[in-house]
Order: sequence, then structure tokens, then C-alpha cells
Amino acid sequence: MTASTADYYGILGLTSDATLADVKNAYHRLARQHHPDRNNADPRAIDRFRRITEAYEYLSAHLKDNANGNGHSRPGPAAPPRAPPQSHIFEGGTACVDLAHGRRRSVASPPPCRVSLATG
Repeated sequence: MTASTADYYGILGLTSDATLADVKNAYHRLARQHHPDRNNADPRAIDRFRRITEAYEYLSAHLKDNANGNGHSRPGPAAPPRAPPQSHIFEGGTACVDLAHGRRRSVASPPPCRVSLATG
């Protein structure tokens, strides 16, 4: 279920000029209030919690992109969340991805291995 950006702000009880800190605070407050473990008797608690989490993930991803200069001024309704960078793991040992920073770096290839079988 995908909602518009205005719906995401409304789910968190925010206006469209909210900052990343506002989004985080609203999410933590609502997540504690509507967590399924705290609302065992309410069968709709899981759905409410999922909608709150989806709104937080969408808005925080776009506001982080905006803060890093990677996005638009505000997330648009047609803009999906950014995908994580693809790792290049099948390059024959010549490069790898630094997972902590998302950068590629060179890696020395291991020395060749020799195996000899002696009979006798």
C-alpha cells in the first residue's frame, strides 16, 4: 500500500514543512503508543504500526537525501525511496565495496596457491 506524501505527513501528525528531527520524534512517540505489544487486544494495532513505520521510512529517506544534496526540496508523490547501492562482489578479487561508507576500494589479490601431490 503506497500513500501520497501528504498522507505520510498526516499519518505522523505533521505538516509538510517538518524537519527530519520532527519526523523522528513523531515516529518514536507514535510507535511507542501504537506498538502491537502494547495493544494486544486491538486487532488493528499491527496495521496502524505498519502505516506509521512506512511513513517514517519514506519521509526520513527523502529528508536525508535532501540534507545530503541528493534529492529534491521535498519528496514528491511519484518519487519512490532510493535503492541502496549495489555491491560488486563478483569482480575477481580486484575491488570490493567498503560497506561502512559505500565506496569502492582496491583490494590486493591473494597470492597463487600451489598444490603438489607426491606418490610413493
